[in-house]
Amino acid sequence: MQDKRTGWLAAAAALAFSAFAVPAEAAPQVLGMMASSDPIPFTCNDRECYALVGSFCLQRDRVVPGFGQPYEPNFTERLKLSFTSRDGAISRITAEAVALRVHSHSTFTMVRVSLPRTELDRLGATAVAMQIEPGVSLVPLARAGDTDPQSPEEIALATGPMRIAAARFLDAPSISADTARLVAALANGLPESRTIHDDYLGTWDRVITESIREKADPQVLERAEDSFRACAQYYAGSLRQCLLSHHQQMMIPENREFWDETNGY
Repeated sequence: MQDKRTGWLAAAAALAFSAFAVPAEAAPQVLGMMASSDPIPFTCNDRECYALVGSFCLQRDRVVPGFGQPYEPNFTERLKLSFTSRDGAISRITAEAVALRVHSHSTFTMVRVSLPRTELDRLGATAVAMQIEPGVSLVPLARAGDTDPQSPEEIALATGPMRIAAARFLDAPSISADTARLVAALANGLPESRTIHDDYLGTWDRVITESIREKADPQVLERAEDSFRACAQYYAGSLRQCLLSHHQQMMIPENREFWDETNGY
């Protein structure tokens, strides 16, 4: 566990350094959204429904997004939402038909996707899940006072050639990407606000269902379970926060490999 914490601290230091590489007033990075192998269920409360999704930096020289930076997906038709009604009927629509919101959550490695609860009420639904198809990018919403806004040419490069180059990291199945997807699913299966009454027993079996276990590579299951057990047994704080740290550790090396491969762009 000490080695994992050391790795996380090194990654955090690298992120902090990159965050100061450009002025804080500059527009943040365009991100790539990780495709989902299975629909991602949202957690709903009285105010909203939300889920965490893995993401990827497509612009190495742009500033790391701060927590809560709003983003806009470029291909909303590739975000497929399934709404379940009270009688169990399922209706499917694309994200362009609803008020979907995307905000950065864990630097460039994870975003939070949400819907107002009123959208479920409008559609007569009690639950929602989202399937993310390949090729989706996230463009930061312009902010008043940006001293270095994203140019149309920068956005076109990031969402075009760079997103295509990132497809093997974000869209294609692999041991590392699929493990990150499972760790994100485990984090999504835990409450955002930890209380002393939280009971994490059974989270693994509840989230990693039999159908997921049947499809997943054994190595993926083993790596994801190693992260879950390490967090559950040795981490003194929030299990969810520990899983988010593990997810970040999984995404950063892949992002660095991508940057090295695309240095010529």
